[in-house]
Amino acid sequence: EEALWGLAASGRVTVDGMEALRQRLGGAPRQLRRNGRNGQGAQLRRRSYSRWSLLESFDPVDDRSAPIARQLLDRYGVVFPELLARDSLSYRWRDLVRVLRRLEARGEVKSGRFVSGFVGEQFALPEAVEQLRMIKNTEPDGKFIAVSACDPLNLAGIISPGPRVTAVVRNRLVYRDGVVIASMENGVFVPQSNANPDILEHARV
Repeated sequence: EEALWGLAASGRVTVDGMEALRQRLGGAPRQLRRNGRNGQGAQLRRRSYSRWSLLESFDPVDDRSAPIARQLLDRYGVVFPELLARDSLSYRWRDLVRVLRRLEARGEVKSGRFVSGFVGEQFALPEAVEQLRMIKNTEPDGKFIAVSACDPLNLAGIISPGPRVTAVVRNRLVYRDGVVIASMENGVFVPQSNANPDILEHARV
C-alpha cells in the first residue's frame, strides 16, 4: 500500500474511490446501521474497495495532438469525431479530446451540443458559438456558393446526407443556404438534393 501511495504522489497511478484516501488520512470508515431482531441497534462496517490504475504518460511539450486540435478548431470552429473522416492525418479522437478538455478548463473553448444529429462530445471556439447563434436567427438569402472539392468545407457525405465528392482540383460543390445542392465531378453536373429544377438550373450556371 505504501508503494501505491508513493506512485500516486509521483503522479503515476490514480485511485477510483474515496475510501483509500479516507483511510490514508485516518478518518473513520463509514458506518451502516440496521436494527437487530431484539430491537437493539447494531452497527456494521461497510466494506469498500478502491481500484488503482496507471496514468498515461503525458508530456505537454511533446504532445503532437495540441497543434492538430487547434488547427481543427481554427478550420471548422466546431470539432467532433465525425470531422476526422475528412482529414488524412492519422490521429485518434481520444488524444484530441484530452487536449480539448484542457483548453476548455482554461476557458479557451466551450463544450456542448452545437451540431444536432451527432453523439459524443463537441467543442467549439467562443466566436464560432456566437456565429452559429447569429446564423440561426438570420433568414436564408438563397445565395449560391461554389466551393472546391479540395476545400475543408467539402463535408458532403460526412456530416451531411448524400454521397461523398472526391477531393480533386476539378471537382466543385454548390451550396445554397448551407446545403449542398449540386456538384461538378469530372465535368459532369450532379444534383445532390431534391431541389427545385429551376434552382438546380441556376446552380448549373
